[in-house]
Amino acid sequence: MGDAIILIVILTFISIILLAIGISQIKSKEPVGFYSGEKPPKKEELSDVAAWNRQHGLMWIVYNISIIIATTLCVLIESEAITLFLYIGIILGGIWGLMLYHHHLKKKYYIAPTNTQNIADVTDSDESDDLQILE
Repeated sequence: MGDAIILIVILTFISIILLAIGISQIKSKEPVGFYSGEKPPKKEELSDVAAWNRQHGLMWIVYNISIIIATTLCVLIESEAITLFLYIGIILGGIWGLMLYHHHLKKKYYIAPTNTQNIADVTDSDESDDLQILE
């Protein structure tokens, strides 16, 4: 039973951190990152910043809930084999799922880069300045 108490204390601490990440991402006004070393996108790179932040925050909260459920099952079942299987599945599988979902969100919310040069800039200038003769 002492092992179960230590497990619950450690995972409660982790759950508080993951829940705080999720809530802070949902409430953020600036685009959030994935905490993978990747820089967060700029506002102008996203079609909907609020939805981007909400989806990322919910992603962390769902991951947190899955860890809580796994911990509860491990404490109730008291089987080392099942505990190992659950944690490998939830922790490692969850991280893999987080990465896949993050890439899905990037495809959904990133705006395709466009040519930033204004058409008026090209048509207003002298054509001889814009064209170069390649020999």
